[in-house]
Amino acid sequence: MTKDADALISAITTPMFGVLTSRGITMESLARDLKRELKAKETKIFKVKRGLIELPNAETKIRRYRTIMATNEEIVIAVSHIAWGVRQSARQDAQKLLNLYPPERHELSGPGGKPVEIGGTLGDIERSARLIFLLEQAEKRAKDEKCKP
Repeated sequence: MTKDADALISAITTPMFGVLTSRGITMESLARDLKRELKAKETKIFKVKRGLIELPNAETKIRRYRTIMATNEEIVIAVSHIAWGVRQSARQDAQKLLNLYPPERHELSGPGGKPVEIGGTLGDIERSARLIFLLEQAEKRAKDEKCKP
């Protein structure tokens, strides 16, 4: 077998956790990203005509916007606010990971509400034949990629 075939077998048999860890996605990195998302903020830019709204003076202690550009007719401001959508999505992800939600139940039914018919299971010989076919295809692709200029 070639290296690509060995890699295919390894990919099939390696658990997902190992694959993620090998790519640098660890529990620590996920926790760090989740923490960042739980504190997410976003900034929106607005162009406002002078006189339409009353903006607080620059001397006020609580400033929720910053002026980017100002002319006699218009002001361009940046308004920072909490990104509630990102925070809610991150919170739901964390709660699912901690199993704080009841398990999801998926019921499938066939035509007319009857049980879904499963078209037979693969025997050892069929499974082996399909695996050999996949390995041959991987070897063929590897040879084709090596032949390309």
